[in-house]
Amino acid sequence: WSSDVCSSDLIGIDELPEEIFGKIMSMPDKTIITYFTLLTDVPQKEIETIKTEMISGVRNPRDVKMRLASEIITMLYSEKDAKQAETCFRTVFQKKENPDQIRDYKLEKEEFVLDILVKTKLAESRSDARRLIEQKAVKLDDKIVEDTMLKIEKKDCPIVLKKGKRHFVKVV
Repeated sequence: WSSDVCSSDLIGIDELPEEIFGKIMSMPDKTIITYFTLLTDVPQKEIETIKTEMISGVRNPRDVKMRLASEIITMLYSEKDAKQAETCFRTVFQKKENPDQIRDYKLEKEEFVLDILVKTKLAESRSDARRLIEQKAVKLDDKIVEDTMLKIEKKDCPIVLKKGKRHFVKVV
């Protein structure tokens, strides 16, 4: 265990490739080399070169994190999954667009956004959903949800419900 890594930097091996990619991209730059050393099969000599090039400014830490994410996801899943996770990351974070594939939630009748957040597992409970809304972490079609009692009706659909930067559900 390295002092460069703290518990908030941890990534579960059973997380989805897109989640892993996003977490790696948001980790502090100082943890990159530790993760390369402990979690990849990249030769130590190459890791030392990466470290030297990052310190000297020849390599951008963002690009190194992309390589790290690709290496880890390829080991846990596949090269194809790594490429898809990178494409998703570029779409959502660099281009600020919604991902191509978003899971659907079928709206049967008018429902509170709070309940949809819980049913789609974007929130653990109604109180968690309320807190997310109060913290302005929930959007409907890129508009911040401010009303904890907001309802979605069938006439509003389809509409994209977003929690934070990485979690999307299309309400249909």
